[in-house]
Amino acid sequence: MTHKHEHPDIVVFGARSGVGLEFVKIAKAAGRTVVAVVRPDSEISELQALDVVVRHADIFQPVELDRALSVVRPGWSAVSTLGRTRKEEPSVDHVGNATVIDRALVLGAARFLFVSSLGCGDSRQFASERLLAAIGTTLQEKTMAEEYLQSSGLPFTIIRPGGLTSDPPSGEGALYQNPAVHGRIGRQDLAVKMWKCLQTDKTLGKIFSAVNRRHLRAPDGTVKYL
Repeated sequence: MTHKHEHPDIVVFGARSGVGLEFVKIAKAAGRTVVAVVRPDSEISELQALDVVVRHADIFQPVELDRALSVVRPGWSAVSTLGRTRKEEPSVDHVGNATVIDRALVLGAARFLFVSSLGCGDSRQFASERLLAAIGTTLQEKTMAEEYLQSSGLPFTIIRPGGLTSDPPSGEGALYQNPAVHGRIGRQDLAVKMWKCLQTDKTLGKIFSAVNRRHLRAPDGTVKYL
């Protein structure tokens, strides 16, 4: 087995903060090459301190993305935690992620890990009216990105976390294949589960709900997958 397959590059979209940054820390601690694609005006000092390869691109511009990804070796893995931080058009949640998915397919990504949200896809029917009233549009946009990824032909894994918190790592994060699961999860715990998903092909083609087991609300008989 060649070196590139043992240690493929990991390209992270959404690496500058939140779950994306926590994931980058784990990947770097494991000795992996991480490429972070960020907006041209982004603050990158924390990424630089982690010895991350930083590439600037407007994610809505395929030419810029192709240029940013020109440094990536074949067999790379894509990770997206992209989501809107303010009201903007076009939508990062849908159009931004779809553009990234397109380029990942064209440029030979081996797999794509997409962090979406509970309340998307078939989990929407289990979402509260309060949640749908607050972020229903965002959830629909993320759902469209999920569907786009599933139809793209890329090997994929989708993780739908519950409510995200800044709690310290608990070791209690868990992935379930039941869309009726509810709960919250810390960003660091979620990042650990993202990392574990990338370590096995058994998670390909699957959609997971991610919550902290201590806060799990789910139908009887729900079993943890990872």
